[in-house]
Amino acid sequence: MSDSREPPQSGRFRQHLGRGEWAGIGAVVGLFSALVALIAWLFPVKPDPAPPPSLQPTTATTVGSNPSFPQSTDTSPPAPSVISSSDNAPADPSGAPRREVTHSSGSPRLQNMDEHGNNFIKHNYWEMDENQLHYDLKDDTDLVLTANSLGGANGATFASLTNGPPSLHGCTQIPEAAWSSLVATSQMKPESSFCARTSEGRYGKLVVSKISMCEKYLTSERERERFTGEICVLEVSFLIWE
Repeated sequence: MSDSREPPQSGRFRQHLGRGEWAGIGAVVGLFSALVALIAWLFPVKPDPAPPPSLQPTTATTVGSNPSFPQSTDTSPPAPSVISSSDNAPADPSGAPRREVTHSSGSPRLQNMDEHGNNFIKHNYWEMDENQLHYDLKDDTDLVLTANSLGGANGATFASLTNGPPSLHGCTQIPEAAWSSLVATSQMKPESSFCARTSEGRYGKLVVSKISMCEKYLTSERERERFTGEICVLEVSFLIWE
């Protein structure tokens, strides 16, 4: 009889142990889940930041640029350009004087006769634009020494300034009516200065260095009386501006 009751008891014992195992497993799983939840709450997992978009190189084009030469990246202001003044250009709108650039200069000695009264050698023609002596009147002659005046040839003219020595700005401001084609003997004192305008239209200044009247220059008393009031030698200096 004892043998017939053992199998049922052994099966109930195994069934009882199976339910305990499942209960233990469930407890372990619940504890693990609670632990995972606690860790997730304490240390939340942040999503990885999205990778930055790749930068593609861009090429800027300039209208009219030559692709054979690299474009300058210098952003400094351009150097101001430089402009040359000339006497044919209008005056600065601000009223500032133009720059005085010398074109030519010279110190000619003009002579009607020598100290003996001989006039077969005359040096009384001069071209100021190129500072050249002429032995006769040419189409570019500027200065002509006559017996009683210094004349301007081929449109060369002279004018006096009353407010200081001649300057490029001052000479260009003289009205046209004030210009004359000759300077009389009475005006030609040592250190007298005049504005000059050459046959080519350039402005300049002319200064009387020395004037020798024949009544004091000639050695012969007879010749001095004969040529009284006339100019034997005139020395001047001039400067012509561009």
